[in-house]
Amino acid sequence: MNIAKDFFLLYNNVYGTSHIPEFVSARTLMAIWMLVTVVLTSTYKANLKAQLISPKVNVTFDSLEGLVNQKQMKWSIPSLSPTYMLYKVDEENLTKIGITDYCVFAAMFICTGLIGVYASFKGNKSPEEFLMGNRSFRPLPVAMSLLTSYVSAISFLGITGEIYAHGMQFGVFVLGGVLSIIFTIYFVLPILYPLKLTSINEFIELRFKSKSLRTLVSVCGLLKSVIAMGFLLYAPTIALASVTNIGVLTYIYILGIICTLYSAFGGIRAVIWTDVLQLSVMLIGSALVTVVGCAQIGGIVNVLNISSKGGRLNVFDVNFNPFERSTFSYTFLFGFFSFGVIYWSEQINVQRMCAVKSIEDAKTMLKILIIGWILIYIIIIGEGLVAYATYYGCDPMALGIITRKEEIMTYFISDKMSFIPGLPGLFVATLVGGTLSSLSSVINACVAMLWKDICLRFSYFKNASLKKSMLTNKILCNQNIDDVSPEYICPHLRKFYWKKEKLDEIFEKEMQIMKNNINIHEDEFDQSDKMIENVEKN
Repeated sequence: MNIAKDFFLLYNNVYGTSHIPEFVSARTLMAIWMLVTVVLTSTYKANLKAQLISPKVNVTFDSLEGLVNQKQMKWSIPSLSPTYMLYKVDEENLTKIGITDYCVFAAMFICTGLIGVYASFKGNKSPEEFLMGNRSFRPLPVAMSLLTSYVSAISFLGITGEIYAHGMQFGVFVLGGVLSIIFTIYFVLPILYPLKLTSINEFIELRFKSKSLRTLVSVCGLLKSVIAMGFLLYAPTIALASVTNIGVLTYIYILGIICTLYSAFGGIRAVIWTDVLQLSVMLIGSALVTVVGCAQIGGIVNVLNISSKGGRLNVFDVNFNPFERSTFSYTFLFGFFSFGVIYWSEQINVQRMCAVKSIEDAKTMLKILIIGWILIYIIIIGEGLVAYATYYGCDPMALGIITRKEEIMTYFISDKMSFIPGLPGLFVATLVGGTLSSLSSVINACVAMLWKDICLRFSYFKNASLKKSMLTNKILCNQNIDDVSPEYICPHLRKFYWKKEKLDEIFEKEMQIMKNNINIHEDEFDQSDKMIENVEKN
């Protein structure tokens, strides 16, 4: 009982009251209430202290890239702060290259033109020599030419961007391409080479005994080639314009005119030897970019380690889910069939295979092609991994510095390689080399199909002298490839699937976006009205 009296005496002193419960039940109730009060107060204080010390915030990012991509937390960088100055992009210096770079770039054009002039003076006295080089080429230059023909600037920009953004899984197509070349050596070449074809469509007539079918297939092939020339010419000019002060349209005319002239005057001999030069420049430029990039990061082991952390080395994803972006099985089949069609039936490949002295030389040429194929795509994939490792945790695309993954290499060259005189110019020359080689090969192939499949169906050309025949072939080379460039085509394609009212609305939005200097992605175009309204209010 003394303990109970002491307890209630303490209660009176604390709460300042003289009333003490007399009954046991009242005292028990009061004691329980006081105990609950103490427990609740202690729990509240403990939780409050815990929240103040360690706030319960769900952090969903662990890098600057993650911070930029998340939408839950608002963030900003104070102007002129150290962080702001660190990530600030000097756009004026970023898009300029030096005099040394322009010299390297110009040297590519000069050497290409000189090879065309030399080839034009050396021979080309008949259509057979102009289109096939009298079937006397050695395997190595033809293999290099064939490799260059299918590794364009689109490969250097598109595949590196794919590796940078999504990893090496897409690179499995190289294995499928190698298998398609092996298939060509053992199953396609023994059938096509003995026929001594100039145009692949000659096989159509021999197989189906139909000149009309041969003409139809030839026209379809020419139409496809003309459209392909436009895209081959337009795609690299975007990258070239981003690192130089020359506009896209100017590049279209420069590349188109140079390529048309040396193809017209030099024939297949000029095309093959300029391809050899351009492949050498492409290999040197790409290898230097990869090696210097690896050295800046700390070596190839560090590049692979960072790429592995980011999931960019995942290759053996063997599943057949059609909703996956890319898997081992699908990319392998893509490489086999897409490049199989090229090596089994494309005019460029058949023309090269039949331009060597013997079937054994043709097999040797394709075996050399396999080695070169693997080598150049290892370098291209390496460029993508180096770019990813360089910007790991600081993605230029997430920061809005670039808008497409295909721009990563041009930004990487301008941002990290500009301290080496001539290297940005060498990279530009690499893009130019890929463009010129692919374009000249398509032009020469188109001339072969036009001459053999269409012109020789008329008696005037059949009975023409060698001089007239050669003049006709050179005129056919001078088809105006500039007019088919997507620079002109793409803006008009929308007319086929949008009504006039929709086009007017889109055009008005585009003008407002340009007027207010708004940066907008294509997938955000529907939200442009709100963006324009916010800018005009401010």
